[in-house]
Formats: sequence, C-alpha cells, structure tokens
Amino acid sequence: MYHEYYGLTERPFDLTPNTRYLYLTPMHREALAAVQYGITSRRGIIVVTGEAGTGKTTIVRAALRALRGENVRQTYLNNPALTREEFLQFLTKAFRLGPEAAGSKVDLLSKLTATLARNHAQGQITALVVDVGAV
Repeated sequence: MYHEYYGLTERPFDLTPNTRYLYLTPMHREALAAVQYGITSRRGIIVVTGEAGTGKTTIVRAALRALRGENVRQTYLNNPALTREEFLQFLTKAFRLGPEAAGSKVDLLSKLTATLARNHAQGQITALVVDVGAV
C-alpha cells in the first residue's frame, strides 16, 4: 500500500537490514574494515561486540557482501540456537562434506580439514561467520 503512495521501489522496513543503505560512522567504518581485513588476512577468529541495535549484524553482512567478488567462500549462520547435532549437520551441508561426516566428529574433522586445505591450496579463503545476535 505505501509502496505506491510514496513511490517506493522496495520494502523500506525489513527484519534484516539492507546493507546498501548502511550509514558508516567512524566506528562502523573501523569495524567494517576490521572484519574485512580479518577475513582476507586469514586471522582465524574475529569477534565483533556491542550493544543490541548498534549495527553488528549489518556490518558483518556488509563485509561479506563486499567480499563476494573476492576469492572468499563464505558460510553465514545467523541462528546459532542449534543442538550440537544440528550444528554438525549445518557444517556438513555448508562445506559440502557429505552426510556421513555429520555422524562422527572424526569424520567431520578429517573431511573439514581436507576441504579447508584444498581451498587454501587453490588460493581460496574460507569463512564461517556465526552471528549470535541476542542469544
């Protein structure tokens, strides 16, 4: 209804923020650069903290969006309220490890290690992003 009245071409209010309309304050710009640098320089673990509603999720999504054209294989988990088994299933699907990898930690680790090593040998950066939100 308001689309036509205001001449909008897309929904103005979504549950997930649209990174195209990100306003970067100096602190947001620094956080965005830190996330991008952390991923591209293979820093291992990057932690972004802040109060609810300060833009952590938007910053991380913007960083991942900016890295899409790069040689980065990214997997984004925005609902980490999973059981251990569900998390293992998520990893096996996200990294295409095959369903048998979810049945055993040893199988999962060996297949995941092999996949990560292969990606690295091909010059790819692999990123697993877990957005814990307000858990």
